[in-house]
Amino acid sequence: MKDKYFIMVENITFSFDERLILAGISSEINQGETMVIFGPSGCGKSTLLKICAGIFPPQEGRVIINGIDINRASKTELLNLRKKMGFLFQDVALIANMNVYDNIAFPLRYHTDLDEIDIKEKVIELLKLVGVEEYKDLLPAPLSLGLKKRVGVARALVLEPNILFFDEPTADLDHFHAEEISRLIHTSQEKKDTTSIVVTNDLSFAYNTADRMLLIDRGKVVAVGSVEEIKHHPDPLIQQIISGIRECGPEI
Repeated sequence: MKDKYFIMVENITFSFDERLILAGISSEINQGETMVIFGPSGCGKSTLLKICAGIFPPQEGRVIINGIDINRASKTELLNLRKKMGFLFQDVALIANMNVYDNIAFPLRYHTDLDEIDIKEKVIELLKLVGVEEYKDLLPAPLSLGLKKRVGVARALVLEPNILFFDEPTADLDHFHAEEISRLIHTSQEKKDTTSIVVTNDLSFAYNTADRMLLIDRGKVVAVGSVEEIKHHPDPLIQQIISGIRECGPEI
């Protein structure tokens, strides 16, 4: 019997260089839901995202995805689960010596048995979707940050995952390009019953993207709720966080 929630985060604790980053974080995410993690810079949002994706192991606690404890899973279970995941890193992390086309094709070549004809069909479809078809033969270096993020979104979507992780997808983008990335994420959500965890400091983007929001402050969950519940939360601390005047302290 599978757990009620598609993703369960239970009592996650994580330290770095003797500094406590996350202190007993717990949350649940329903299948098909977009959960936005929001909070002051440096409060552990990206660390939590990477723990949820299995990139970092927690020092305490566990993450269960579709009934699988990802830190106790077998190599086969973990590999099969990762085939269903897409991840957009904050710095995009495109492969420098591969052109745009090959960056997007790479997960298909690594994780599937598709021939090059079928790979080309999928890659071209995504190149068109994110609006970078004309750049397919270029290496990442000359591309603008906005174009790199579009390519990163395409690569995250290429395996048609049912779990997506986005780390600051609109960071360092102007309003126009942030809106474009937001549109691409919405398009991907509409195509499949995708469960997404999104880390952002962009409040407008958070409000436009979230089904629910998880607010973190000093390594702890301080609020979970719908956009409307967060907007009108009576706690002054929550209002400080969403207004951007709350800073994450050096200690928890």
